[in-house]
Order: sequence, then structure tokens, then C-alpha cells
Amino acid sequence: MKLLLIDDDVVDRMDAIRMLKNSGKNIYISEASNAETGLKMARESDYDLILLDFQLPGMNGLEVLSFLNKKTDKATAVVMLSHSEDDELAKQCIQHGAQDYVKKSEVTTSRLMRAIEHARVRYNIHNQLKSSKEQLRVLAETDVLTGLLNRYSFQINLKSAMNSAKRHGGTMAMLMLDLDKFKHINDTLGHDVGDELLIAVGKRLESVVRVDEVLSRLAGDEFAILVQQLNQPAQARVLAQRIQQEFQQPFVLSAKAYNITMSIGIAVYPDCADTPEQLMKCADVAMYRSKKAGRNQISFYSKAVHQKVLKRVELENSLFRAWQRSEFELHFQPMVSSKDNRLVAIESLIRWQHPTCGLTMPEEFLNIAEEVGLMHHIGFWVLDSACAQWHQWFGSDHNAPGMSVNISAQQLADPLFLEQLKQIAKRYHMPVNKLTLEISERDLDCEALSGDILKHVAGSGFGLSLDDFGTGQASLAVLHQNPFDTIKISPEFVSAKSQHQDATFVKALVNFAQQMGLATVAEAVETQQQYQASQSFGVDLIQGYHVEKPLSAAEFQSRWLKKYQQ
Repeated sequence: MKLLLIDDDVVDRMDAIRMLKNSGKNIYISEASNAETGLKMARESDYDLILLDFQLPGMNGLEVLSFLNKKTDKATAVVMLSHSEDDELAKQCIQHGAQDYVKKSEVTTSRLMRAIEHARVRYNIHNQLKSSKEQLRVLAETDVLTGLLNRYSFQINLKSAMNSAKRHGGTMAMLMLDLDKFKHINDTLGHDVGDELLIAVGKRLESVVRVDEVLSRLAGDEFAILVQQLNQPAQARVLAQRIQQEFQQPFVLSAKAYNITMSIGIAVYPDCADTPEQLMKCADVAMYRSKKAGRNQISFYSKAVHQKVLKRVELENSLFRAWQRSEFELHFQPMVSSKDNRLVAIESLIRWQHPTCGLTMPEEFLNIAEEVGLMHHIGFWVLDSACAQWHQWFGSDHNAPGMSVNISAQQLADPLFLEQLKQIAKRYHMPVNKLTLEISERDLDCEALSGDILKHVAGSGFGLSLDDFGTGQASLAVLHQNPFDTIKISPEFVSAKSQHQDATFVKALVNFAQQMGLATVAEAVETQQQYQASQSFGVDLIQGYHVEKPLSAAEFQSRWLKKYQQ
């Protein structure tokens, strides 16, 4: 037996060791003279029993018991030793986890050994009860057939997830899944084969769901999946499609292959319901809608959400087709001098000539392009096309207006970005100082974006413009930390509704920029009043519909580049 003796009294320790050795038992004894050393030894080694003195310097036995109960892997049987005659104290020690309490005045070899044996027996009984309780808990929360969580556990998880979503403003989805024609399997092959199928279905579903998704067998052939931290309802549909794909492989039952399908219903919080019970009902209704639609279908409870998801899926597919079919085009908008309306720079703006929806604006598809991994390709197409157009208009004229191109953080994070940028400029004989990259202030918060890349871009001679300036949390700090040469003032500060304090802010901002040697652009100027206000602010360039709307390359050339046509 391996025993740890924790006692600060040397004489008491010697007496206890003598009695233990006189017992005739094979006992290996370790000693500790204070609580800290004893606890350290208990953490680092496993002991069959601990003899613990109640009164230790700086810490009493109850406090030591509390620390021992927190021991990571397994607890240890404890016999408390004390000079106190207080029966109430003995009761407290037992309540705090000691298996026995022995007064030091009553300690004899036989009494000590009896206490040790009783403590070990009680400790083993306690562990058995604890194990039984854990087994009962597992049985209460687990589906016996498949080993998945049961309905009770799923409802607890659903309630907890919904409470969290309500606190943090999150979104989540519930998928209700039901095997198609399961009754036919039971009726023709028997319930044992039906159970075999349910077990196999559970395993396939486990292979599809992710760590943070909760899978459960609710009852019979009905399963459920909880998807937490949902960014888009389309995510739930993607999971349902993964399940359908997994079920394309036949199940082998009684040496025969069977094609098994599932009807899937999806309900989204908070669009469909705001209580766990309602969300489950909505998912159930959506699942039966899939059954009525011919089985092996995916349905959303909310028609509006369903249409939104279908539109999103179609848009994703259309984006891939658009890239393959070259349906994107560039439009160009001038930036003019606030002093004489002279053309100084041109911003290239992507448009999608959708075959059915017509001309589609970037805010309707660029975010999706980033999510599906197309932004890298589209972004470099924009760069290449803008530089090609500049070369077609101006050749390599160092006095020509500059070209401005919007760049995403995803593009900048690409380690090959700068080299590809240089190759594009070289290909079209474009002076690097004629190409300016526009970056949104919000994109600077992207974790994947290294601060050095902007310095390398600027160091290579390309221009850097900070778009939507004034909308971030630390705008002035951004200008100090990054090598921008131009700032574009957020439209809200030059709008017709701007208050006096906004005008004061813009004037101060322009003055600050001039002190730093930065050019300023007032963007989204739509009225004569805004145009005059921008001039009064002292900005260098003005851009917006009042000057000109974005134009196709042919229109822009016709209306703005007459002197270059001569």
C-alpha cells in the first residue's frame, strides 16, 4: 500500500510511522511536513491513502480536503488525524470528503489500521456509487441503440444554444431528418434489420457533422442536427446537401444493397421561432413538406428564408458561370480637381452583366465571391483589365490621369500579390505611380493582412488610397501606421444632411491630411450643394454623380478623353 502522511509535528509523524510499520503490512510511506508540500506530492503521485493532520500551518484540514478533491485524475481515501475532541469537527471532515476521523490521543496500531481499512472500503463504495451514477446519467442522455444523444439531451442542448444566441444576437438552425420508407424496411426485413439500418445511419451522420454541431436520434427513424453560430441560412442547406451526398452510397442489409434516402426540414432561429419547442415544430413541419414534395428533398420552414437561400445558391452558381463566361466588365468614374474640374484620376468599378438580371452592382455579389473563393480570381481580373484599359487610352504617358482600383484584404493577404501586381504594370507599360490601390478602412482589421504588405506596395511606387475614411475606430492612428498617400472621405460627411459639426470635422480632417502630405477626395458628391461644400472644405478631388456617374469604357472615352483621341 502506498501512503502519504501529512503532519507538521515531527513527533506525531514518528509515532504514526512506527505504528504503521508495526502493523506487519507492506506499506510504502511518504512524508510531508506542511500542506503545500503534501498537496504537491498528491498531485504528482497516486496514493492509496492519505493520513492528514487537521491543524497545519497556514491551512486547516478542511481547506486541504477541498484542494485534494480538485485533484485531476482521481481522488484518494483520506483519514483525518486531530488532537481535537470536537465531534462536530469530525462530522465536518467527513462531509468535506474524509473517509474517517481519528483522535490522535486514541491512535494505536490496531486503531489506525482499522481506520485505514474502513477508509479504503468506504472510498471504494463511494467510487462505485459515483460510477453507477455516471452510468445512469449516460443512459438517461444517450440513445441506447445508436449511441447518439437522445431527445432529452438534444432539447437541453437546443435550449442552451438558443439562450446563448439570444444573449449574443446569434443565429442557428435545426435540421429534422426522417428516413424515407423506413416502415417498408421493418415490414419486409424485420425489426432487427431495421435496427441495424438505424445504427448505420447514425454512423454516417456522425461522419458528416462537425464538432460544434449537435447530432441526436429523437425517436424511431427521426434524427436531428443543431447548427450553432450560423452565418448564413445557406450553411444549413450545405450541411443537408452533404448528408444527401453521403446517402448516395447504398446500405447493405441482409446481404442486399438498399438505396436509403432522407427527407430534411430546416428551421432557422430567429426567423422561424424564438423558443426551442417552436423551432422543433417548425423543423418538423419543414420535414413533412419535404416528404410531400416527393421525399429525398430539403425544405425550409419559412418560405421567405427558403427563397432567400435558393437565391443565394443560384447566385453562387451564377458567379462561377460568370467567371467562366467573362460576364464581368469595368465601368469608370472620374475624379476631378476641386479647383478647375480637371480630370486627375479614374476609378475602375466592377459590374456584372447578369444574363437575366441585367447590370448587377458589386455590393450584391463581391461578399459572396469572397466566401466561395472567387475573390482572388476576380480581383486580379479587375487589376489586369483596368491596367489594360489605361494602356489602351494613354499608352505609357507619365502625364496621364491615374487609375484607381479597389483591392480586398483577401487579395492583399496573398503572398504573391505584390509580384503579380508588378507583372501586370510591366505588361501594360504602366508607370507604377499611375496605379493606386484603394483599400477600405474596415479591411485593415483583417487578421490575415500583414501590415508590412502595404509598406512593400508603397515602397514599390504604387499609390495607396484609404477608402471610407472616418468610419473606423482609429482613423488617425491608421494614417500614422500605414503609408497612404490619399484618403477618400466617407460620403456621410459630405451628404446634404451633414450637420455643422460634420463640416467642422471635415475641414479639420482636410487640414490634418495636408499637414501629412496626403491628398483628399470627397466621394459620393451628388448635388451642387455638396459640390460647393466639398470645395469649401478644401479637398483636392471630387468624385460622384454630380461630376459623372460610372461609365462604360466607350462612354468614358467619348465624354472625358477627347484630348487623348487627337
